[in-house]
Amino acid sequence: MPELTRKEYRQQQKQAEREAEKRDAKRVETEREYAKQAHDPDKAPKAPHRGDFDEQTFRKVNSLKKTP
Repeated sequence: MPELTRKEYRQQQKQAEREAEKRDAKRVETEREYAKQAHDPDKAPKAPHRGDFDEQTFRKVNSLKKTP
């Protein structure tokens, strides 16, 4: 394996740094697009509304919460 000169080594390091910056920029852009889609209230699924417990269910739930 041939040895690199300092100049070649620095060039390789700069190239690797540029490639990493490109990957990061693409990742950030993709994350922004996803965030826009994920936080769009019109596209978000709506959960059905569940009203308050009726009295019987309320008693059952509270009795289960108590430790023996």
